[in-house]
Amino acid sequence: IVKNSRVHFVLEINLPKKDNVSPAMERLFANKGLEVYVGPSYIALDKDVAVYLDGVKQKKAMAVVDNEFYCEIPSTALALSYGTNYKFEFWGTVNKDGKDATVYANVGFYNNWGDEGNATWMLVDVNGDGYNEYVITRGNKRFDVQIWNNVTNTYGNGLYFYTTADTDNKGAMVDYNKGVQVYYNGTEYTITKTVNNIVAFRLTSDTTNTLITEGATYNALVGVCEKIFGFLGFKYEEALYMTEDHFTHYFGKIDALEKTITYPTGNVVVAPVTPELPQTGDNASIVGFAMIAVALVAAAVVTVKKVRA
Repeated sequence: IVKNSRVHFVLEINLPKKDNVSPAMERLFANKGLEVYVGPSYIALDKDVAVYLDGVKQKKAMAVVDNEFYCEIPSTALALSYGTNYKFEFWGTVNKDGKDATVYANVGFYNNWGDEGNATWMLVDVNGDGYNEYVITRGNKRFDVQIWNNVTNTYGNGLYFYTTADTDNKGAMVDYNKGVQVYYNGTEYTITKTVNNIVAFRLTSDTTNTLITEGATYNALVGVCEKIFGFLGFKYEEALYMTEDHFTHYFGKIDALEKTITYPTGNVVVAPVTPELPQTGDNASIVGFAMIAVALVAAAVVTVKKVRA
């Protein structure tokens, strides 16, 4: 591959037939959508992406935006059709010499951040069953991590983490001056510790600082903490940072297939400028090798298949 070389590749997805689709996958298609992403390095993609359904080219091409391609199945652009072969055909031009050109593609189900007003949240399916178990809300220097009810579409008990900077800032440290809050049955409690370093709680609205160290409420609050920290994967003392990137990294991917192809860098030198092609066939010319190389590049294919019963 050298600068201005043309490359051609296809991303292919085969969806299973309806009879082979599990209820969990149906829910994932309905609640999350199958996301398709393609991104290159050192390749400028053509703007139009041809789409084929079961080998039939669709009339309307899809678009590359900022040299990346993204779409969902189902969406307004692509309907969900079980048992169908989806193909996305790409062309591009290598834009730099001396670098291996690569193409990365992923196809999968993800937990994503969404916006509504000034709040930002992520509904989290932790086990790929198509149901959301938790909701993470970000805003006003605070992260709320709460249990999600799929029947009523409402949040329940959970923990509130205040941060010293905006919660989308990569340096957003947990603000222990405000304490981690426990939200339980509509009431907020602050996690604190006794002189013996035992976890205790107090009503956040209680200015007398009366500690809750035993009893049914105490046990219930401990249960909320254990559940949420178990989900997060760390203990109270280890809650140092809260950022959007952390949740995306650890909880974003539900199930996905990823594929990368590499077009190795190379140099083709032709001398003289108009070489005579050999007549005997005993020796292959440099021009011949160049033509073969271009043919191989043009035929390179990325195939990412999503088959899951």
